[in-house]
This record gives sequence, C-alpha cells and structure tokens, in this order.
Amino acid sequence: MDDYWGKDVNVIIGTRNFQQIRYEYFRDPTVALEGFRGDQLDWRFENSAKDWATAYDFPAVREKRVVREEFPIRDRGVMQAFVFNIRRDRFKDPRVRRAFNFAFDFEEVNRQLFSGRYSRIASYFRAPVLAAAASLPEGKELEILESIRDKVPADLFTKPYTNPVGGTPQAVRDNLRQALVLFRDAGYEVRNTKLLDSKTGRPFTFEFLVDDSATQRFVLFYKPSLERLGMNVNVRVVDAAQYENRLRQWDYDVIIASWPQSLSPGNEQRDFWGSQAADRPGSRNFIGIKIQPSMR
Repeated sequence: MDDYWGKDVNVIIGTRNFQQIRYEYFRDPTVALEGFRGDQLDWRFENSAKDWATAYDFPAVREKRVVREEFPIRDRGVMQAFVFNIRRDRFKDPRVRRAFNFAFDFEEVNRQLFSGRYSRIASYFRAPVLAAAASLPEGKELEILESIRDKVPADLFTKPYTNPVGGTPQAVRDNLRQALVLFRDAGYEVRNTKLLDSKTGRPFTFEFLVDDSATQRFVLFYKPSLERLGMNVNVRVVDAAQYENRLRQWDYDVIIASWPQSLSPGNEQRDFWGSQAADRPGSRNFIGIKIQPSMR
C-alpha cells in the first residue's frame, strides 16, 4: 500500500507490491479444484496423486494457459501413516498393530486410488541420509541398542524390518493369515466370524476418525480387509473443529497423520515422540509414545 509505514525498510523494498490481497476459503477440496478449473484461482498446490493424474485434462491445460509442473523435493520429506492411539489398551500390544499392517494392501490402494504414484517407506524419516535402513543395526547404532537390549524387541537384532507386500490375491490371503496369527498370539481368536478377546469374549471394535473426503476414501478401501478378520470397524467423519478438539483430548482410536522431517531434525522431535508430549494436549505425539517407569 502507498501509505505502508515500512515500505522503505531495506528488507521490505521490492516486496509488498500488491494494493489488495483477497483470501478465499474453500471448505471442500473438490470445490476448490473446480474453482481453479473455472479460472477463479491463479495458482494451486496439488497434494492429491489421484487428482494430479486425472483432474488436469481440461481446455486451459491443453491450451497452455495452465502450466503443470512438478518440483522434486530433496531437502525434506513427509511420513504419512495410520496412527494407533496406544493410550488405549487394545492397541498397546505391538503384535496387534503389526497385524493391521498385514491387513493393509498398500499396492492395491496405490494402484486404484493413487494412480501408482506413491512409494511405501519403512522409516519415520524420508530422506535417505536419515532413514532407517533395511538391514541389521551395526556400528554406533548397534552400540546404542546393545545398551538397552532388554528394553527393545529381540528380533531387532536378528531380522530387518520390512513392510508386508500385497497386490495379488495370493499375497493378500497370505498376509491376512499372518495377521490372524499375530492376533492369536496377542490374545484374540475368531469365533463365528468375529474377532474376540480370548479371555473376556469382547469383540474387537474400533473407530477410524477422519475429517476429509480424501482420507475417508482410502480408509473405506481398507475397511473390508479388517472386517474379513472379524473386526467391527466404524468410520466417523467429523468437521475440522471437532476433529481438532478430539485430537487434543486424545479421543480417538485410529487417525491418519503426517510428520514433516527436514535434513536437520531438532526440538520438534520431542513434540513428535517425547514422553512429556504424550500427555500434553495439542502435541503431535499422536501415538502416545511414552517411556514406562520400568524402562527408565
């Protein structure tokens, strides 16, 4: 603006050249995309692999009035995953959480919903220099782990972590069988097609909490696999305000979350994984990771 008091400050000169800035908010991502296609927006950042592959074949693109461009990301990465709230007893056993992984057919989800554009990672860090390697620990890493050998899973020293691979009917059946083995080892069994606690007879029931249609789409794709194992699965879609309030109160079973990571991880890691953050409303320790008193 002409009367802006800071227009001659050296760090401002050459910027803030707009007379007016207008913000428009779209409550639905589909409506926002249509607004762009209808020339209501000048620029758009697309984070949907499906839309990037299928929604940009319209006249303005073909006429080069809309330019699509991909920018490789080399300095950071985002890990997105299902989050199991281990503050709740049903998710405390790692075998239960591992069973969920075997029930998730990533390859088919990626093919049908995301046009094959995603790759699966086995680390909380995306950047190769920081990511966990698919190998046994060695060097300094092994030295640190040896000092707490009695506090970490034994197979950490003998078997590299890998994600299950699906994508074919045979692989899916094998993975579901392995999931049932893990549930059985964790104290569950199938009776009359229902997954029950072997001691109490209570059914395994849980809820996916989501706040947008894009997330709901692949959760609904996942749901039938879990129901084949005998679970009672609910998918609850809430508005953004309710979703945020429930996150702050840890009032959820399973959500989908993401953790952005840079090449210089810092204090934010305490907020992601720290024991104190596990009990602090508003933190990003959604999982509830916390060192138990016996492990200190």
